[in-house]
Amino acid sequence: MKKTFLSAIFILLSTFTYAQNDWKFVKNTEGIKVYNKKVGNLKDVKIELTFDCEMSTLIEVLMDIPNFPKWIYKVKYSKFIKNMGHNQRLYYNQIDMPWPVKDRDMVGMSKITQNPVTKEVVLEDIGQNKGMPINPDYLRVTDFHAKWILTPTSNGIKGVYTLHSDPAGELPDVVINMFVDEGPVNSMKALKKMIKEKKYIQSSSYGIIN
Repeated sequence: MKKTFLSAIFILLSTFTYAQNDWKFVKNTEGIKVYNKKVGNLKDVKIELTFDCEMSTLIEVLMDIPNFPKWIYKVKYSKFIKNMGHNQRLYYNQIDMPWPVKDRDMVGMSKITQNPVTKEVVLEDIGQNKGMPINPDYLRVTDFHAKWILTPTSNGIKGVYTLHSDPAGELPDVVINMFVDEGPVNSMKALKKMIKEKKYIQSSSYGIIN
C-alpha cells in the first residue's frame, strides 16, 4: 500500500514537472529566443530576451497603451479605458487580421507588481468580458493571458514573456503561424527600439525601483 502511494506521488510529480517544461524551442533571432507549447488545439508562446535599459524605462513603454500599435504585432488601435487601482489599468485593443479573416478586438486588464528587495517586476495582462461595448465589425477575444517576468541582472534586464490566447473563431493555419512565429520576433524587435526613446528614458510614472 505504502509503495503504491509513493509511486502515485512520483508519477504526479513527474507529470507536473513535464508540464512545466514542455516548451519547444523554435528559433533565436538577434538574441530573441522563441518557444511554443501546444495547449489543446492552440499554441502558447514564450519569449526570452535581454533589455539594455532601466526597469522604469521598460515599464513606461509596456504601459504606454496608446502607443501599443507602434510595437505590438498587428495591433492597429489601442485605447486607455480607466485606472482600476494602483498600477492597474483597463484598456482596449483592435487587431488587424489578414483578409478574409474578421478583425479581432479585446479588453485587457494590465497590472504591475514589483518585489522591493529583488526589484523583479511582474506585469500581467488578462482578457476581460466587459469594459467596452461589442463592435459587430470585430470578434471579441476574451481568453487571453500574457505575463512578463522582468529580472534585473548585471547584463541588463532579463525578460521572459509568456502568452496564451484563443483568437476566437476558426483561423487558417497560415494566420495562426503568423501570430505564433512571426509576431513575437517582430514585436520584440520594435519594443527594443522603443526603449531608446527619450520620453521613456526620462519618465518614471509607476514608482518602479531601478
